[in-house]
Amino acid sequence: MRENLKHLWKKILYDQDRWEKGVTPISNHMIKRYQDTKKNTGSYVSIIIPTKNAGPEFQAVLETIRSQSGVKETEIIILDSGSSDNTVDIAKKYQCRIFPIDPRNFHHGITRNFGAEQATGDFVLFMVQDAMPIGNDWLCAIIETFRCYPEVVAVTSRQVPRCDADMFASYIIWNHYHEMKFYSNRITRADRHLFSELSFSDIRKLAGIDDVCSCFKKEIFNRFKFGTLGFAEDLDLGIRLLEAGYSLAFLYSVGVTHSHNRDPEYFFQRSYVDSKTLMELSSASQVMRVLDLNEVLSSMDAMYAALHQFIVEINVGYPETIRVNLFFRKLKKYLRSTKTIKCDLKPVTRLEQLLSHLMTNAKPVPVDNRQFKREFSDLLDSFSSYAETIGKTQSTKELSECAYKLFGTYYGSHLGNLYPYFTKISAMQSIDNLLKWGI
Repeated sequence: MRENLKHLWKKILYDQDRWEKGVTPISNHMIKRYQDTKKNTGSYVSIIIPTKNAGPEFQAVLETIRSQSGVKETEIIILDSGSSDNTVDIAKKYQCRIFPIDPRNFHHGITRNFGAEQATGDFVLFMVQDAMPIGNDWLCAIIETFRCYPEVVAVTSRQVPRCDADMFASYIIWNHYHEMKFYSNRITRADRHLFSELSFSDIRKLAGIDDVCSCFKKEIFNRFKFGTLGFAEDLDLGIRLLEAGYSLAFLYSVGVTHSHNRDPEYFFQRSYVDSKTLMELSSASQVMRVLDLNEVLSSMDAMYAALHQFIVEINVGYPETIRVNLFFRKLKKYLRSTKTIKCDLKPVTRLEQLLSHLMTNAKPVPVDNRQFKREFSDLLDSFSSYAETIGKTQSTKELSECAYKLFGTYYGSHLGNLYPYFTKISAMQSIDNLLKWGI
């Protein structure tokens, strides 16, 4: 019994920095850039881009790809899911190979696998239609990483928010890299002994391949490919490559601009799908505290009512701007002091319409909201710290919108974590169909 307890505590109290044993920093000067020379890597790269109504900026993306220096030859493979704008015409202009995909059959992993099967290059690089390479040596720097470090089989580059990114879109990228400890160029690997000792959170830090811009040795990709997961197919592949003993590279110094300004209901849905998929990939469900589905929905209903009331009042009191720390201090105080409010709002916004649909699956139950409020307050603190780095004073309206998005992120994640426990319950099936649609 004592030995079992010692083993259990060893698993719980693991070395918080153990994952760093699998990380090798790369000095920036080791990744050579050739923008001022005529040196050519001699590599043939296939770039695969799924598209659907990519918009007028797609031409600039293809123009930047075609203007890359230091790479022998590049083919661009377009997997188009029924664009009704001029996406296909733009692709033809830049001599892309175009493959039509029935929108009903699009799948994040399987569709990309199809694109890789058409590729003729030594490397396959996956991008999204609105990822803009930074500089004309972006591709060369990625390919040079393979040459300088032969053990590397996949390279992922950094995302930088677009110039028109709103505060929350920028925060999402910043927070992701903060959580993943992605602050510099690095190579990651995990031998079998190390891998067995890591938590799932640590494995994510090592296996963070990102389809926004990720490149693979084609022979290795052909062996592993993306799986059949409906989401996080890139993370799944990264984990499998690490398990097989391969090394992955992450380039902080090389990147693409990419971000989206989304509404709060999108972040609710996205957070749900993210958390649900991560639960499938991990064993986290074995150690988390299981909450009742009705308890979470009832808490969500009450929390939204309190949040909405606060935002109405704060925008009256501070119609233009407010200090960031004051906004979030007042919000946390309001949530702590407010008793349960029944949400009888007539749905106006898309978030409210989404919440209204979700609540049709709930049986109201008494709920102690203190734990939910503490956890949500922690999320507010994280965002507040980030927002203050931009400016101590911000638009009250934008901070209010961010608070709604944080609310959606928090409760979407809760519902995603509950999915494995309530899969067979009709209410959960209805919630799942609602939240995964369109993501």
